[in-house]
Amino acid sequence: MIVLHQSPEGIAPSQLAEKTGVTRATITTMVKRMVRDGLTTVVIDQEDKRGKKVSLTAQGRQFMDQVLPGHYLRISTLMNRLSEDEQAELIRLLTKLSPK
Repeated sequence: MIVLHQSPEGIAPSQLAEKTGVTRATITTMVKRMVRDGLTTVVIDQEDKRGKKVSLTAQGRQFMDQVLPGHYLRISTLMNRLSEDEQAELIRLLTKLSPK
């Protein structure tokens, strides 16, 4: 949902799968559940009529606006336990592990 929050114009399911490092099938299942729960919407891509774009609904944005501050606070608290060198090393390792 963070990737969707960062993509207000919407994002193709394939791009969403790539950015999150999961399979397209997993994204399909997750998006269906979020549509069912009113958190996302899927529309035809206006630039490529064959494709679709997933985006957050107003309810989904409201949910993320409630969740993200606490999430970022927890991440900040964890990172403060590390020295600057340790933080840089962690970022380097996470970048190495993240999907390209």
